Amino acid sequence: MEKWNKILWILTLFALTNCQYDPYAHKLTTREPETPDLIGEYLFDSQTVESSIKDFRGENGEWVKDILGAIDIEKKENLKHWGIHLIGMPVELRGAGLMNEKYPYNLIFTFGDPDLGEAMIFKKQ
Repeated sequence: MEKWNKILWILTLFALTNCQYDPYAHKLTTREPETPDLIGEYLFDSQTVESSIKDFRGENGEWVKDILGAIDIEKKENLKHWGIHLIGMPVELRGAGLMNEKYPYNLIFTFGDPDLGEAMIFKKQ
């Protein structure tokens, strides 16, 4: 019986450590936004990552609207996650996810594993 208790404990621990999710997933944009709604100025709002990025401006300010990946929210699977690719930026800053399902959209830069919730958020002005 003690052997089964140990196995059950290990399986429970394994399940708890593997049941992580992106804490921002429910806020990400899953409907294609209109391009004019994305144009404008975004100001720093908050961050959960211990990092500082001094300059988000690319060489020429070019960007393109694109699908950054797929997300699962509750029982909905493989929803398109919309965002923008910033041309001329370092790889870790190139993809900015969009937040909110309608205008005004916010930008989120996720660092590392999205399940860790390390991100910087910018609000549209």
